[in-house]
Amino acid sequence: MKRHTKSILEEIASCAPGSSKTNIVESRGLNILESAINLIKEIYDVYPKEQAQDLHRKFINSVRDLEHKKFYNSLKRKDEI
Repeated sequence: MKRHTKSILEEIASCAPGSSKTNIVESRGLNILESAINLIKEIYDVYPKEQAQDLHRKFINSVRDLEHKKFYNSLKRKDEI
């Protein structure tokens, strides 16, 4: 009698929560929010308060406007000073 074994990927897939689109969005959203919060905290640790507040605002605006270059350019200008 042939024994059926599962691959590691099959085992992981069976243990993982459902991969419906809503679960994927929820999981990715949570990861992104945690990363964004950690980044903002790091900004306040690295830059003086006034510059950190400006970068925080620019980061939020960049996310809202779906324009990553705005934040990147702001960081480059702050680092050149």
